[in-house]
Amino acid sequence: MLAFLIVDLDRFKDINDSFGNLAGDEVLRVAANRLLQAVRISDTVARIGGDEFVVLLPDFDVKAAGTIVQKLVAALAVPIPIEQRLVPVTVSVGICTSFAGDLDPDELMRNADTALYIAKERGRNRFEIFTSEMAQPGK
Repeated sequence: MLAFLIVDLDRFKDINDSFGNLAGDEVLRVAANRLLQAVRISDTVARIGGDEFVVLLPDFDVKAAGTIVQKLVAALAVPIPIEQRLVPVTVSVGICTSFAGDLDPDELMRNADTALYIAKERGRNRFEIFTSEMAQPGK
C-alpha cells in the first residue's frame, strides 16, 4: 500500500499579509525542513506550489501512516520564529491510500485534494482520509 498526502498550511495568506513575503518564504523553508525530518528515508516530500506539499508514503501500513501523519502535524504545530515573534502554524492534511497500481497519479491527487478540503471545512488543523463517500455530490 501507499499513502498520498497533501499538506496545506492553514491561513498562510495571513502570514504573508502580516509579515511580508520574505517571512512567508521562511515559513515555507521551515515547514519543508520539518516535513523532511518527520518522514522516513523511503518517503518523498515535495512542494507543489504556494503553501501545499505532497508527501508520498510507500510500503506502509495504516498504523505507520497514522503515526507519520501525527508526527507531521506535531512538527508543524511548533511556532516558527519570525521577526522576534513566534508565529503559530497549523496544517490541514488530505490523505488518499491505495494499493500500488490501483489508482493513477491523477486519481491519487484528486482524492487527497478532496479529503484536504473536507479537513478544511471541518475546522482546519486536522487530517481526513479519503473515502468513496467523499466523492459523492452533497457529501
